[in-house]
Amino acid sequence: MPFMVLMRQKYSSELTPIQIKQVSPQTKIVQRWYWENVWHDAPLPNWTNADNHQVGVNFFNAYWANRPSGSEAADWHQVLNEPNNPETDIGTASFWRGVMDAATAIHMHVAIGTWSNTWPALPGERDNDGSLKHDDQFWLRADTVAMVRQCKAQGHIILTHEYTIPDNPETDPALWASGYGMGRYEKAVALLPADCRDVMWCLGEWGTGVGSLLGGQVMKDCWHAGDAAMHKTSVNLIGAAAWCWGSWSEQGRANSDIGYHRADAHDYWLATRF
Repeated sequence: MPFMVLMRQKYSSELTPIQIKQVSPQTKIVQRWYWENVWHDAPLPNWTNADNHQVGVNFFNAYWANRPSGSEAADWHQVLNEPNNPETDIGTASFWRGVMDAATAIHMHVAIGTWSNTWPALPGERDNDGSLKHDDQFWLRADTVAMVRQCKAQGHIILTHEYTIPDNPETDPALWASGYGMGRYEKAVALLPADCRDVMWCLGEWGTGVGSLLGGQVMKDCWHAGDAAMHKTSVNLIGAAAWCWGSWSEQGRANSDIGYHRADAHDYWLATRF
């Protein structure tokens, strides 16, 4: 299934979802439109609150009120990018349930979760210092399961970021299929009850990681390993969107993105067949 994330920032020259659908009707769009993740009338949630349902409702409604023209044609809306991962996040599921209810009320769909790479923790997962990651029971919690069931029932999707950061890419590109970031969605889905495992899932920021450190052919080999693994998955994975194609920098330093290898990435996607 053709898939893309449409990220629109202020004064963007990108096409609107309506224009993209006119050119490519089969393209599935997740629109990400926000300004610093905070709406003046709907601040970021306090993740330590057990009940963030109304906060989620308010947050979606503020997103919708601030949306740019042409947004309605997007298939799903990413209203928040990479939520914080505080030491206590008991309000995460209730927040997303509120977001989904607000979207469903106006017949729209959202991408929930949108967590950064390696978040949430998997059971028994440890940090680099050996300590157990906080909330490593996230995917086993009853409120998480309720969130996933609602996501499935209302036609929303779960979005997670999966960087291709291999354990040792120079010697074994195949590790990109199951290394530091890739393949986590399969592990998360396997932890859910059987009736939840066909929930729609997508990957954002796929393919980035250490692009500034590697040569083009190594990147191609690693993309292929991860790509092949996705084509074999039993998860209801509707697509993956690479990030980011353009040159990008943060705090004066270059980020390791696909922008370093745009020509190689273009060649790869043109030539690859499954």
